[in-house]
Amino acid sequence: MIRSKCDECGGKLKLEDVDFSLFGTSLGRFPAEVCTKCGEKVFSEEVSDRIDSVAKERGLWGLGAAKKNEALKKTFGTLKFIQSTEEILRRSDKDAWDE
Repeated sequence: MIRSKCDECGGKLKLEDVDFSLFGTSLGRFPAEVCTKCGEKVFSEEVSDRIDSVAKERGLWGLGAAKKNEALKKTFGTLKFIQSTEEILRRSDKDAWDE
């Protein structure tokens, strides 16, 4: 069922099939509620589950987490394992005071 108005801006919503891409790869067209004012797109839970399934089939599931881990490794050089966010903050604070 379509909502009566956009949660972001209060604009009118319409149902349409929209392209969904993940990491530059199109996963297909899926039904979504689209705001005619701000362009916000909202997928139902069922459609979101279908999108997740397609991403898993194509090997794209979880790449966001992998990219974050890769960025952490680049940021901290040869540091292989970080036990907690507190460790990251402790190291950042120490580095700031050393400058």
